[in-house]
Amino acid sequence: LDRVGKGEIVPSLMHSARLLEKVFLDRSRGRSFGELDEDLFSQASVGATAATAAAGKVNGADLTDGVNGTGSAIASEVPDDRVQEWLTNTFTRRGSVVATAGRRRRLRSLAAVVRTSVYFERLFRGGRAGAAGGDATAPQPPPVPIGAPALAYLEAGAHRWDFDPFGLADLTGDRPVRNMGLYLFHKFDLIDKFGMQMETLEAFLDLVESGYKRHGNPYHNCTHSADVAQSCCYIVAHHGLADWLSDVELLALVFAALVHDYEHTGTTNNYHVQTRSHLALVYNDRSVLESHHVSAVFRRMQEAKCNPLKGLAQPEYRQFRSLVIDMVLATDMSTHFAQVSAMKDAIPCPENLPRVDILAYVLHVADISHPAKSWSLHQRWTSQLNEEFFAQGDREKQLGLPCSPLCDREKTMVASSQVGENCRILLLTYLLLTGGAGAANRPRGPYRNPKVRSGGIGDPHPAGVPDEGAEVSDIVRG
Repeated sequence: LDRVGKGEIVPSLMHSARLLEKVFLDRSRGRSFGELDEDLFSQASVGATAATAAAGKVNGADLTDGVNGTGSAIASEVPDDRVQEWLTNTFTRRGSVVATAGRRRRLRSLAAVVRTSVYFERLFRGGRAGAAGGDATAPQPPPVPIGAPALAYLEAGAHRWDFDPFGLADLTGDRPVRNMGLYLFHKFDLIDKFGMQMETLEAFLDLVESGYKRHGNPYHNCTHSADVAQSCCYIVAHHGLADWLSDVELLALVFAALVHDYEHTGTTNNYHVQTRSHLALVYNDRSVLESHHVSAVFRRMQEAKCNPLKGLAQPEYRQFRSLVIDMVLATDMSTHFAQVSAMKDAIPCPENLPRVDILAYVLHVADISHPAKSWSLHQRWTSQLNEEFFAQGDREKQLGLPCSPLCDREKTMVASSQVGENCRILLLTYLLLTGGAGAANRPRGPYRNPKVRSGGIGDPHPAGVPDEGAEVSDIVRG
């Protein structure tokens, strides 16, 4: 370390970063590796060789030999195959492109730069840790504006299936969307990966929160939004899907979960159709609320100039928006049995199941997950949902319309309705979730492995299909 100064190494690493950035920008503009300029990779080789020549030998290891593939201090630290895989994952992490042998050959010179960078990074990391006496590994507070009580609450419980979102709402002054959103975007490293400006992200989450409060709903409110977002991320982590999703897909899932009931009116689609509401006329009686949720949030985000996704390249944004639209529309309960049937048919051949269908199924399952939570949570959510249903029934009576199912406070038997719903709908839904997630998690290419920070949502591991006699809560927990 005495013979290699920071001033010599930082320029080399910056050069490597610029080369990586150029390759990624070329990829985002639709250029294949076969179309990249030849001189890019020759520049990479020259830059790597110059950097290591300036550094000389460190701890007896000839870095120049390592870069050129003849010496192996660096090559033995990071084998070629691992470096090539890392490069492939990095440049395709926002999509699902499988690297070909030709592309691997094209990355050889760039891989040399990365090997050098990795070696230097390990070298300095070890030196700093030793000098600090272990303090370098001490946990640091996340660079997100979450209050200490709320952060402690999230760190202690967000990785659990029975996380209590009501407690988060109480701690944050009824701002669970803002705090859960910041927490999840940070935990999955989405803020840095997509270059989000913190002020813009905060403004966006405040916009979403205000939309959920617009109609004062007992059930479809900001607490429900935070609950669904946390449940989605639990499922993704617990059932091993985090290794399978690209960055754009993970971003779309968290975003869709947070906004999926934006500006919900506290009434059902059938109510809008029967009353010929403005929304029913706008959306032609089809998935009225779901269409409004996703349309309104994109429109408001644009009007208020609080779009945290400006860092996405145009192809990424189109993919992201398409995923969000499909996922939110799939929360329409009229699509439930079609989704269950599609998932059931696809489990023997998971490669035939579109990725967006799996994402939509995860969001749909999280949206109806409270019967699979602890009894106290289920009881509270059921009470608030019934309050919302009964309020709709009262309005229907005032308008001279027949009460929608489960909306007549004088005739609805709450206990029997919940037993019927749980047995008929939820049990098979979660059986398929665990089976489908395990099938989707089978390796099918070098997909990226997103960085989930320590103390995050959960420890990913695949789950098998449980016995059909299992309780719903046991099925979800795996």
